[in-house]
Amino acid sequence: MIMEARNCQELGLNLQKIISRLLANDNLVNLLYYTDSDPLNQKKLNAEFKSKEIFNQLIRIVPKVGTKDNA
Repeated sequence: MIMEARNCQELGLNLQKIISRLLANDNLVNLLYYTDSDPLNQKKLNAEFKSKEIFNQLIRIVPKVGTKDNA
């Protein structure tokens, strides 16, 4: 099922919710950040570190806006 966004403002709100949920998942952040053989047993990262090092480095918001078909 594909969800259409009518405008970029609506798309931005949905992406912000998705990113905040992804950053709240400590297991996912550990898997993305630590590159050793057992990333889930490493220490959990705090919110300040996540916002500086993880957001826009490993997890990004990049909206793709295509052209409109006006036939």
